[in-house]
Amino acid sequence: MQLRPHGGSRPALAALVTAGLLLGSATSAAAAEAPALTSVAPTSAPVGADVSLAGSGLAGATSVTFNGTTATFRPNGDGQLFATVPAAATDGPVSVVTPDGTATLPFDVDEAPAAVTGLTARGGDGLIRLSWTAPADPTGVVVRRAEGSTAPASTTDGTEVMASGSGLTDTGLVNGQTYSYAVWAKDSAGSLSPSAVVSAVPAPAVVSALRIGLSAARVVSGASVTVIGVLSDPGGSGLAGEGVTLLNRPRGA
Repeated sequence: MQLRPHGGSRPALAALVTAGLLLGSATSAAAAEAPALTSVAPTSAPVGADVSLAGSGLAGATSVTFNGTTATFRPNGDGQLFATVPAAATDGPVSVVTPDGTATLPFDVDEAPAAVTGLTARGGDGLIRLSWTAPADPTGVVVRRAEGSTAPASTTDGTEVMASGSGLTDTGLVNGQTYSYAVWAKDSAGSLSPSAVVSAVPAPAVVSALRIGLSAARVVSGASVTVIGVLSDPGGSGLAGEGVTLLNRPRGA
């Protein structure tokens, strides 16, 4: 191509055009930068967990997959994005796809533990007792409480109730108020099971039956006797942990 100057010098015009071509070439090279991943944190997580992916060229991401399973994600500038481990994801590469290429890193999906079974709740005077059977592998449980008939949907909803083993007694509650609980089993990797939910209403015990057996058919004044009692509620269920006061009087008095 020949450059014909008009009112100016040929070298100056040529230099200007050359600079423009070089600038355009540099801009195109920058726009075509392929994505790169430098880290994923954590390197393993259960389904539903958020994972941070760091690198460069990530702002234009069009999809994120975990071993081929599409995930929801949100960019955080050019160097980071967050993705949620999708249901049905399995061990394999996590991949970020942009118009300029694909970047991958290894990732492991933690298997969630089984849920607790046999979850029950029973109200007492200002308290609710929970009991459950935990699966074999978890190292603990997470319990959350909410007022009303809807149990917490996640481990950040409601109020945490400290628990261990196979049950707890939640005190300081308001009689007549419905409380709902969600219980998750938790393994050593921090993975959570599906939740088990239950509701109950604290209330003073209403006794419908008190069966008492004595260790002796005849009680002699001054002698000791063992009293064995079974306290039940109106539904016929035994009541544990409730106080009972026994009064006696001489026969015929």
